[in-house]
Amino acid sequence: MNRPEITDDLMYKLLKTFPFFMRKVFHRFHKQENTGHLTKTQHKAMLLLFFEEEKYMSSLSERLNMEKGSFTAVVEDLVEKNLVVRKQDAQDRRKYNLALTKKGQGFVDREIKKSKAFLDKKMAHLDKNDIKRFARAVNELYEITMKL
Repeated sequence: MNRPEITDDLMYKLLKTFPFFMRKVFHRFHKQENTGHLTKTQHKAMLLLFFEEEKYMSSLSERLNMEKGSFTAVVEDLVEKNLVVRKQDAQDRRKYNLALTKKGQGFVDREIKKSKAFLDKKMAHLDKNDIKRFARAVNELYEITMKL
């Protein structure tokens, strides 16, 4: 099978684009009403809990590129704020499952709505064609990434 080569140029664009995109579009999460101050790591953990299927502490700490001990402190603070619950796995007592509480779910729902409004505002100066191209690119990237 002849696969196209991943060129240096494509790799440079990939490494440059994603951090730039996240900083340019979503760099605005700070103090939240009703939840106290959340760190960027806590915020990312909350979103991961919402989007990820596997909710073991060990899996989530890996996804956040954190040591288990450091991630435990993040989780304990979220539990204290009543945003997350931690339960020991019934099949493997060494593992802990995490879940959003009702308050945590509300927080994530509000954040997604805020993110959508923020992205809408950022993209307001783009024409319809650019917005369609952006949506197509995101959808294609998502589909391909799910295959990796």
